[in-house]
Formats: sequence, C-alpha cells, structure tokens
Amino acid sequence: MTSEGYGVGDLDCHDSVTHSFPINIICDVSMEIECFADESRGFKVPCNQFNPFTSGKSGCEHAHKYVYTLTNTGPGPEAVTSIVATRDGKSKKVLERQFKLEPDESRQQTEVMIVDYCNDFPEGMTTKVEVEGE
Repeated sequence: MTSEGYGVGDLDCHDSVTHSFPINIICDVSMEIECFADESRGFKVPCNQFNPFTSGKSGCEHAHKYVYTLTNTGPGPEAVTSIVATRDGKSKKVLERQFKLEPDESRQQTEVMIVDYCNDFPEGMTTKVEVEGE
C-alpha cells in the first residue's frame, strides 16, 4: 500500500498480522486396560487380587498379562499407529504392527511382563498407556 504524507512524499506502509490457535484433534478410539496374574491358572486372576506369597508358588518373579482393548467409537475408520506403555518412567512399544479399526470394531493387544514382587512391588507401580492414530 502506498500513501502520501503531507510534505514528505510517498510512504510505503506494510502491515502484517499473524494469528495462531491450537487445534485439538480427538481420535474416536477408546481404550480399556486389564491386568491379570497367575500364569499357572491361565492368567485368570486380576493383578490387584493376586498374592504371590500365598499362591503356592515360590520365588519373587511372576508374570503379569496386560490386555489393551481398543474400540473405534466414531463414525469413520481410525488407524492405530502406536501403543506405548510407560511404567515408572520406562517406556515400551507394545504395538508391533499398525492396524485400522472400522466403526464399532474392537481389537485387543496383549503384553506379558515379569514383575519382581520382592523388589518392584506392583502396588506402587503405575502404568500409563498412550495410543496414537491417524
């Protein structure tokens, strides 16, 4: 834009405005996490009900099976690209292959890990799971 100023001739004017705002993209995928213990009984005991010291098995290390159930609650397909579980600051990729969920479709992903009840008492263990998609 060019304007004339009184007594100074032509002046070049420039104006620039930048607007930014966050865009929150919500995936229509819900997740449920379940934990089971006692491998000798087919992982049928919920982790919070398992007592390794009265189960009849000796030793400190016992397996936990985590079951992640993902459900597409939206109107269109959702691609699940990553599942990462973090326990007490240590992250592990749980998903080996990406997959697509159609509307109302569910899929389970499982993970088995060894817990040392003598040193890493699971009552104090926290688990955070992040799911990413497209």
